[in-house]
Amino acid sequence: MRNDFEPLVQRSALGGGLVREQVSGSTSGALNPENNVEVAVGSDRSMLVYAPKSGCPHAKQTQVLMVLRDEAGETSAREALDCLGLAALAEERHFVVVFPEPLESGWNYAADSSREDDADFIVRCFAALPKSSVGVAGFNGMIYHLACSAQSSAMAMMLAASRPMDAAAVMVGRLPEGFLPPEAKAPQVAWLYEQDATLEEWLFRANGEAPEASGGGLSAGEVARAWEQMFSVTRRWRNDVFGTYQPRTDFVGEGYVSHVDDCSLGLVDGCPRTWHELVPRSVAASDSPAPLVIYLHGINCCGSYGAEQSGWGSLAARDGFMVVFPDATAEMRWNVWNDPRLPLDMVYILALIDHMDEVHPVDRSRVYLSGFSMGSMFANALSAAYPEVFAGVVALNGPSMGILRTLDESREMVLQFRSSSIVGGIEPNGAEASPACELAGKKKALFNYRMPIVQFVGLLDGVGFDRGRLWPAAADDAGLWPQTLTWWLGYDASGEAFSLGAGTPTGFASDTCERVGERMVEQTWRSSDDASPVYYHLVATERMPHAVDFAQVEHGWDIVRHWSRRPDGSLANDGK
Repeated sequence: MRNDFEPLVQRSALGGGLVREQVSGSTSGALNPENNVEVAVGSDRSMLVYAPKSGCPHAKQTQVLMVLRDEAGETSAREALDCLGLAALAEERHFVVVFPEPLESGWNYAADSSREDDADFIVRCFAALPKSSVGVAGFNGMIYHLACSAQSSAMAMMLAASRPMDAAAVMVGRLPEGFLPPEAKAPQVAWLYEQDATLEEWLFRANGEAPEASGGGLSAGEVARAWEQMFSVTRRWRNDVFGTYQPRTDFVGEGYVSHVDDCSLGLVDGCPRTWHELVPRSVAASDSPAPLVIYLHGINCCGSYGAEQSGWGSLAARDGFMVVFPDATAEMRWNVWNDPRLPLDMVYILALIDHMDEVHPVDRSRVYLSGFSMGSMFANALSAAYPEVFAGVVALNGPSMGILRTLDESREMVLQFRSSSIVGGIEPNGAEASPACELAGKKKALFNYRMPIVQFVGLLDGVGFDRGRLWPAAADDAGLWPQTLTWWLGYDASGEAFSLGAGTPTGFASDTCERVGERMVEQTWRSSDDASPVYYHLVATERMPHAVDFAQVEHGWDIVRHWSRRPDGSLANDGK
C-alpha cells in the first residue's frame, strides 16, 4: 500500500546520508506513554542510520526498518542500501533504515546469558532515534526487521518470538542448522524469502495457518514486494499483553481529504491548522444530513495517528457518518483549559463543524466528540463548555483535567512531555478556575444540560493518578479520576458522591457493574431525571496500558449514537 497522504514533517539535516550513531547502554525506552519500549541496561554500542532526504511523517506515523546483517561497518550497510534498493525505497515511502552493529562474536540469537543481550540492544537502537543527531523517530508498532543472513534471520526470529511487540513484521531467510526459535508468545507477521521447513512449521503453530514462503531469495525486487504487501500494511498496537494487529489505514483509497497548514477556517488568530476529514461514499451519495464525529488525538500525536489508532473511519463507513481528525494547533497539545494565553482550540473545533457542514450537510443534533489521552481531556472540557453542540462523548484514557485544573496548575504535566514548551514561559495569572470550567458553569446556569459520556480507562494505565499509582482508585486518592467522576455524576444528576473500595475493577461503587466483551467491565449510574436514564458510563479494560482498542471505540459508539441534542438543549434517545 502506497501512502502519499501523510504530511512530511520530520526533515533531517543529515537526510540522504548514512550516519553513525552511538547507542548508550543506558538508553531509556520511556519515550511517552503509548510509545514506550521495555529495555534493560547493556553495553555502549553503535548503529548506522539512513533518514530519507525526502522527509518522514510525524514520528507516530513513521516506520522503522531494522536491517540485520552479519558484518559491521559502513561497507555492508551501504551495500544493503544500494543492492537491496533500500535507499530508493526509503526515499519513495519515507521510512527510516537502521543498521544495528553486530559484535565480532556475531548475533546472540541463542540468548546466551553469558553474552550481550542483542535483543535489548536492537530495541535500544529504536529508543535512541529521537535524540540522535539524525533527529528522526518512529512508532514502536511499526518496527520491522529485515535479516540478510541465516544468523541474522535467527536473531530476528528470536526477537519476534520473545518480544513480539518489538517486531511488528519480519523478513527472513533460512535459519542456521539445528536452530529453533522459542515458542511464539503471539501471532507473527513474516515474509520468508527462502524456504525453511522448520521455520514454516514454527509460523504455522504461531499463526494457525501456513506462511507464504516465496523462495525467491533476497533481492531488491523481493524487498519491494515485501514492503508493498506486508510492511506497508502492518501495524501492531501496544494495547494488550502482546499487542494486537490492526491493518493500516488506506487514507487515499478510503477517500480521506487532508488539509495541511490551512488558514481557510477564518479564525481571528490566523494560525494555520491541519486536519483530515472522511465523508464515506455512502454519505456523499446522499443529500441527507449525516452525523459527525470529531476525534481528538493525544499529546505529542497527530490527527492521522488518531485515525489509525481509533478505527473511527471504519465505523463511519459502516454506519454512514462523517469523521474529522484534527491536529492540535500548537505543540501537538490541546488547549484543554480554553486559556486565552494559548491558541483557542475550542474555537477551532467549532469552526471545523461549520466547515464540515459546507462539505456535506451535518445533522447538528448528532455531533459527537471522542478523544484519547489529552484528546480525552479535551473532549471532556469541550463538551462541558459547549453542551448545546454535542450529543455525546466517547472519552479514552484521559480525565477531565481542563475542567478541574487551570493551565498554571497543569504546567508541570505539560513540561514533562515538552520541556521547551511555550507553557513554561507563560506568567501565572492566579486564576482559581480554568476558562473552560467557568464557561461550563455559565452554560449550566442557563439550562440544566446533561451529557451522555462513555469514559474508558485501562487498568494498567497510571495517567490521571499520582506517580506509581494504578487502578483501582483508593479511598485516600484525591487525584483527577475521583474528581472527574464526582464532577460528571453531579453534572448528570447521577449522584454527587460515591464510595470507594467497592471491590469493582475501578474501586468505585455504581448502580450496575457488568462484563462487556472479552476484557471490558462497564459501570453505570442512573440519573434522577424522569425514567432514570443512564448518561455516565465508566468502562475499565483489563490488560490495557495507555492505549486504545478498536473494541472500546465500537462499544462507546454503540452507546452514544442513540443520543441526539434537541434545539432547546434537551436530549433525545431513539430507544434502542
